[in-house]
Amino acid sequence: MARLISSLCLVAVFGVACAAQPPNQPQHINGTIVKVSPDQNQIVIRVSDGKMTKDFQFDVVKTTRFWGEDRNLVENGLYYGGFKNGTAVWFQRGAGDSLNTITELRLHDPNKK
Repeated sequence: MARLISSLCLVAVFGVACAAQPPNQPQHINGTIVKVSPDQNQIVIRVSDGKMTKDFQFDVVKTTRFWGEDRNLVENGLYYGGFKNGTAVWFQRGAGDSLNTITELRLHDPNKK
């Protein structure tokens, strides 16, 4: 029961993060890298709403786009040295059956100019 409540609360975190974006704008979620596994095309990101914190494992796919601190595209994906444990990231996740897939991963806040 506690796991169910915890999971529902974190689903609400994702919902709040997504609802805070203007309509028709990409919805980025802020988190911190916990683990990077480039050979497995996976990353674990810690997401928090201030009250609860949870680690989520995501897959990256061939179409996932990556940006560095300088706001330029990164060509070598999770092998890029900036994607390391403890680093703040902003990401978009897939929809529907692809909720565990990251479509965009950034080392900068896309909402700040």
